[in-house]
Amino acid sequence: MDAVNGRFDDVQRIYTSADRAEVEDLIRLYRISYIYVGDLEREKYPDINEILLFEELGDLVYADDNGTYIVDVRSYWE
Repeated sequence: MDAVNGRFDDVQRIYTSADRAEVEDLIRLYRISYIYVGDLEREKYPDINEILLFEELGDLVYADDNGTYIVDVRSYWE
């Protein structure tokens, strides 16, 4: 159960951390390809760091008029 709780905390840090290096390390650790941000993520993580996720981490590959977007972050581990 500790592994699950650790991953839960890591996902929360990916969405909310202001520490870019920490988020990059987690992306590498879990070999994350894409980060999705939509209504559910904003509800689950009200302190989501959209500036870091949307503007700084990777390449925007999808966005819609509702504020949903997907960022490609594969460059951190390729």
